[in-house]
Amino acid sequence: EIPAPKPNLDQFVNAWESGDVPSLIDLLHEKATFAMPPMGVWYEGRGSIQRAAQNFIFTPGVEWKLVPTLANGRPAFGIYQQAGDAKSYQAFCLFLPIFSTEDGKIREMTAFLSPQLFDRFDLPGIMPL
Repeated sequence: EIPAPKPNLDQFVNAWESGDVPSLIDLLHEKATFAMPPMGVWYEGRGSIQRAAQNFIFTPGVEWKLVPTLANGRPAFGIYQQAGDAKSYQAFCLFLPIFSTEDGKIREMTAFLSPQLFDRFDLPGIMPL
């Protein structure tokens, strides 16, 4: 495992915040995995992750904001969601991508769907638009 190259992190943030699923999938290793504890779901491979992203994450009327942080010395993000007519972004999940040493692609993603974790990383629970 290596620290993520800054361009890859910037591309990741840009793809997520703009809802650009093809660009996000391009950043993944072909055998990448995606888990969302405490839910018992786990996706493996670009195709499976792409379907999940299109069907459950990047849906109409939802906007995303990512705030960088560190978890165990690795890049992580507080991910915020703004849905419908909400006037702010709400804490959604703590996201940890793990990058491959071979090609710099993301090989593992874990989205901890526990907004209460934001306090541990000094991230606010609500952000203005």
